[in-house]
Amino acid sequence: MGRAKALLPVRGRPVVAWHVAALRGIAAPVVVVVGAEPAIAADGAIVVENAAWARTGMAESAAVGLAAVWPGAVPDGVRAVVTPVDTIPASGACLARLLGAGGAAVPVTPDGRDGHPVVLDAGGIRAVRAGSTLRAVLTGAARVAGDPWSADDFDDEAAFAAALQRWPE
Repeated sequence: MGRAKALLPVRGRPVVAWHVAALRGIAAPVVVVVGAEPAIAADGAIVVENAAWARTGMAESAAVGLAAVWPGAVPDGVRAVVTPVDTIPASGACLARLLGAGGAAVPVTPDGRDGHPVVLDAGGIRAVRAGSTLRAVLTGAARVAGDPWSADDFDDEAAFAAALQRWPE
């Protein structure tokens, strides 16, 4: 894309700020994993760096963030909300449905596509930290009604422009 997705401007705020704001009311702490732009400041969030971001994938960045919350053993009964930054943040209603599932959960768009954010249960957190992919960990997760944009991401300027048209108030 040629520029840091986390810093893309949406109505005067960077994308990452929209995600932090959406998660702040339902998750504590909120952790932002950075790579290409380690100087990102995420208001009210813990910022950690994935130094290997250029040669790793989303699961590895998730593992870095999860280790920041649980540096040792992951206790039973905990859950984590994981989202990439190159998406429109989930609505409060979607987040409530995900957390209401009671365990691991994935939002599904009206046309049947799996999306983001996802919820990991304690076993999923342990598995991602041990090197499993999110897709593998979430195979048996509950599927709940997501937002129409839950499966959309913006990997190029055209996709970002389309996301701006769908961005909720």
